[in-house]
Amino acid sequence: MRLIFATKDLSLAGRSFEGFPLLVGSDGWPVEPVQSFLRHILVESGEARSELTWEAYGRRLYDYFAFLEANGLG
Repeated sequence: MRLIFATKDLSLAGRSFEGFPLLVGSDGWPVEPVQSFLRHILVESGEARSELTWEAYGRRLYDYFAFLEANGLG
């Protein structure tokens, strides 16, 4: 599993989402339901607009899901 942050090339409806956290599984696909949650809380609801908040959410979710993956938990 990897945590990466989007570049300015990630855009939707003309808005750049540079810094958006992306959790990618070992298979190369986005980790669900993490990405759906992040999209909802950070983009759709607009509750967290700061890139620092985006980073904090991404890092904490990465820690949790990496722990689950490392210990064979679903």
